[in-house]
Amino acid sequence: MKILLADDHRMFIEGISYMLREAGCEVVGIAQNGTEALAFLQQNDYPDLLMLDIEMPEMDGVEVAEKIKEEYTELKIIVLTMHDEPEFIRQMLKLGVDGYILKDAGKEILVEAVETVKSGKKYFGEKITENVFSGFTQPKSIPTKLTQRELEIIRLIADQKTTGQMARELFLSKHTIETHRKNILLKLGLKNSAGLVKYAMKHGLIE
Repeated sequence: MKILLADDHRMFIEGISYMLREAGCEVVGIAQNGTEALAFLQQNDYPDLLMLDIEMPEMDGVEVAEKIKEEYTELKIIVLTMHDEPEFIRQMLKLGVDGYILKDAGKEILVEAVETVKSGKKYFGEKITENVFSGFTQPKSIPTKLTQRELEIIRLIADQKTTGQMARELFLSKHTIETHRKNILLKLGLKNSAGLVKYAMKHGLIE
């Protein structure tokens, strides 16, 4: 099976490449962001499978999955990420990805996912399935788990800081700030910054 890997953590992706090759797969390319992944598809023969991280610079995994499911309908996608929040999982399911596994999964899970998708089936591990269904029953009054960085960005948004100001203050790129903003809205099921500020006030995230 020919596989394209897209992840911006070089050491991690080299380890995944090694495990896949040991399992008899052919890693035909490595992309460090979504833009590189799409460029590879435009310039080379299509692989059978794309293993895709969600949070990457330049173009994140959500955008990449959207484009691929529109333009490369035969290409299978397995999401390989640290995000186990129901909001992320359901979003990727809606886009039609073929598998979703966490980065802390072992080699056996990785190979099982690839073999399952290769056979034409979908693969979602037990923990992923549990998290999706727990998301449907979780009361809306309980705040979704947010990282410390996401909380920092919410507070800066509430302070009416621009993307450029937030980037300078947190020593991040503007694109990274926008990616965090989009991920926060996705996690919380919100549409814009105004709704985010209301949510933050309601749950005591800001004063």
